[in-house]
Amino acid sequence: MPDASLPELARSLRSLGAGELRAIFSVALMLFTMFLLTSLADINFLGTFQNCILRFCAIAIGPSAVHDLIIDLVDRLVDLHAIDPAAVGLGDFGRPDGYNERQVRRWKKQLDGSRSRDLPELDALHDRLAASVPVTTDGGTIVHGDYRIDNAVAVGTSIRGVLDWEMSTLGDPLADLALLLLYTGRTADDSTSVLSVPGHPDLSEMIARYAERSGRDVSDLRWYRGLAAFKLAVISEGIYYRFTQGLTVGAGFDRIGERVAPLAAQGHELLGED
Repeated sequence: MPDASLPELARSLRSLGAGELRAIFSVALMLFTMFLLTSLADINFLGTFQNCILRFCAIAIGPSAVHDLIIDLVDRLVDLHAIDPAAVGLGDFGRPDGYNERQVRRWKKQLDGSRSRDLPELDALHDRLAASVPVTTDGGTIVHGDYRIDNAVAVGTSIRGVLDWEMSTLGDPLADLALLLLYTGRTADDSTSVLSVPGHPDLSEMIARYAERSGRDVSDLRWYRGLAAFKLAVISEGIYYRFTQGLTVGAGFDRIGERVAPLAAQGHELLGED
């Protein structure tokens, strides 16, 4: 159906059975992922990737299903944070005490190891974070470290699996929530943000859902959201540094450094006034 409009495509997809839809979605997602990984490295890579995945979902299963899928993503994060590490043999998986302080030090060390230019705003963000580290009050939980929709396996509107655990440890669960919010975006007005996808819940609904199901106090996430922006900025700078050293090649990697300054500015904004 090469000339089909989006409404016609949506009607055709909805006429298919669940098994056919899952098969089409799996193949399309695999091909689309291969395309992204081989041809895209722009400053909105993660937002674009998640945005396109969810727009495909919105066409195939409808906006209400997109909403339910993201709410389930939040619920599964709550479930992860509710696990007693000792009860599942992970009592020594990490050291929750001092987790937030170590995160600031870890990402500062990574930044210092990949410096190729002056980044005063990012250094200033580090200093603000280091000066106001919150203490984990609930003893720590299992944290994923990179929790977002494109690290999840979904069947229909249910999250059935979570991938990419190399940054997981025991730590502060609010760091996971804040990073999920950063990946999600800021406003629906940004076409690259997944918040612009029809049916996607806004940040306030996601936060409220997490608070309701977890019972945790999420009234002040400013520090955690500032840390999330710092972390992603440092990761981006590391990719840019490897590009300047000829260690990362491919179209678009020359532009990935452009995302660092906006992320630093966003971190300052999220952290709020001193």
